[in-house]
Amino acid sequence: MNSFLAVVPGNHAYNLRRMLITNVNYADLSFLFASHAGEPRNPHLNAEYLSIFETGQGTPYFLNLHYGEIGHTLLLGATGAGKSFTLNFLITDAQKYAPFTRIFDLGGSYEHLTRLFDGSYLRLGMENPSFSINPFSLDRTAENHQFLFSFCKVLIESNGFQMENREAKELYEQIDNIYEIDAENRRLFSLANSLSHRLHEQLHKWVGEGQYGRLFDNVADNLTFATFQTFDFEGMKKYPEVLEALLFYLLHRADTSIDDAGQTTRLKLFVMDEAWLFFANPTIKAYIGEALKTWRKKNAAAILATQSGDDLHHADITSAIVEGCTTKLFLANPGMNPRMYRETFHLNETEASLIQRLIPKQQLLIKRPDIAKVLNLKVDAKSRWLYLNSAFENAQRTEAFAEHGFEKGLEVLAASNRH
Repeated sequence: MNSFLAVVPGNHAYNLRRMLITNVNYADLSFLFASHAGEPRNPHLNAEYLSIFETGQGTPYFLNLHYGEIGHTLLLGATGAGKSFTLNFLITDAQKYAPFTRIFDLGGSYEHLTRLFDGSYLRLGMENPSFSINPFSLDRTAENHQFLFSFCKVLIESNGFQMENREAKELYEQIDNIYEIDAENRRLFSLANSLSHRLHEQLHKWVGEGQYGRLFDNVADNLTFATFQTFDFEGMKKYPEVLEALLFYLLHRADTSIDDAGQTTRLKLFVMDEAWLFFANPTIKAYIGEALKTWRKKNAAAILATQSGDDLHHADITSAIVEGCTTKLFLANPGMNPRMYRETFHLNETEASLIQRLIPKQQLLIKRPDIAKVLNLKVDAKSRWLYLNSAFENAQRTEAFAEHGFEKGLEVLAASNRH
């Protein structure tokens, strides 16, 4: 009886055979109480951790987006939860690896960051484009042939038009024939004139003096990519059919820009903010799904950011994204559908509840096969002013930069405690 009662907490008097234990025994039990610290090194890149977050116990957590050799990451958070803030933070820290960085921005959230790293920031709009595009300037390869077919299909079907099988076959063959003519005549206008009446009519607005002829029907293509390249699509939001086609073309060009055989070990980082726009068109959606598989082989990692799991559910691409993005970062979303999140992202009830209670712009839940943990994001005042993206903060930042310059402006904002 004494032996039984002695193991009940508080019954010290019944422990008749007390034995001393050494510190080694305490060390054996330490893992029960120690907080998961992440990985101080990224095994795949053979480099140090990406970022440091803070655990709920105040200890450091060394974050890496890679799980094994896969670095694809899904970032979900409601409006105001801090998606752009977190992305700016992660992109900044990723520059320690000297990656090729490609950012597709639909809200003007990365201009200052691009400036910080001497990158190229291109604002895309219908008026006075800063570069010209000719899809048929691409090299004649099987991969580009398939892309051009898919790209022209997006243009032709932008108004809900559906090609018949014979028309799809015609389009595919005529794209090949375009490469048989002189280089100066290889353009969308020439393709349109070689197609049957129904297809020609659908391409009319995309060529010559058509409504969008200036975008893709050009003799030259002078689009180039910097090491740190950002495209701002904010000026295209009023033209969804144009936005889809432009996103698709630039995404493919960004993909081919990392194909240098001498750069196979260099990290390539693709960031797609408001990623739901990439999933609206079935052709582009299929391209993204396949790219997630092939980019891994090129040492490329994609960060897809969107507001809600509903965006993926409605786009019918949930399975491909959930399986392809082994690292998932959940920001605050008090209005989410807990059941849908649990079923879609394989969360338990506790994890779903935590997402609803996260503090915006300060906390996130990381979820991947080896861990599910709430992390705190803490940055210095200068970094905070660089990452913030509300209209009020943007106005203050613009004013400070205009008056003091970039670096001094950040110092003034940080010292003023105006946030």
